[in-house]
Amino acid sequence: MSTKRRIAEQVLRRISGGDPSAGSRVDIREIIVALGQMLAKRLQLSHFDITMGQGETIPAGTMLARYGEGAVKIRAKAENNGKVCRVTLPAMPINLPRNMGIFHVGPLSDPDCGYIPMQAGQYGVVKKLVGMSTLLGQAGYWPVGRELFFSKDVSDEDLLIILAVMDIDKYDDWAQLPISEDMEAEAIEALVQMFLPRVDANKIVDSQTSK
Repeated sequence: MSTKRRIAEQVLRRISGGDPSAGSRVDIREIIVALGQMLAKRLQLSHFDITMGQGETIPAGTMLARYGEGAVKIRAKAENNGKVCRVTLPAMPINLPRNMGIFHVGPLSDPDCGYIPMQAGQYGVVKKLVGMSTLLGQAGYWPVGRELFFSKDVSDEDLLIILAVMDIDKYDDWAQLPISEDMEAEAIEALVQMFLPRVDANKIVDSQTSK
């Protein structure tokens, strides 16, 4: 499970290189703060500024996070000769009315062109309508747990997925972060590169002082 504390502890182990005293030169709280800033930038967090229906509310601090634009690309997987196409969400979105927590799904090459959101089971009804079997050539999608299923094969496209999540600062040190395993590994590597020079510099100072 990706949490701030778990990631920070892994970074400390990496930069200490087996020397506990080396890692102690970096406060784990500094790593957690840097992680929050890094994820906010990496996910390009923006405020969820959408007018909801009457009686519908969104939690305070809800943000929109973008997935698929960095080094970690997202592609759906086609199965059964393309009859089934699905992708695992990079994170679990906030549960909002009408599945609005899954704010946007579409091709990365055309961020303004989103696929058609549907409810589970709705596509089966649409297929029976005359002239609507393929959604007029467009792709539809619907969530089942953490999986998204598509009405057509989109496995040849890198995907842009935008999800409603909490502001990174709202997650405590032990809460599940809205990131994938690949993004966790990417964050750990970046944080190691950020803090390792400080540890190495302190080692040099210590060696000179002990002479």
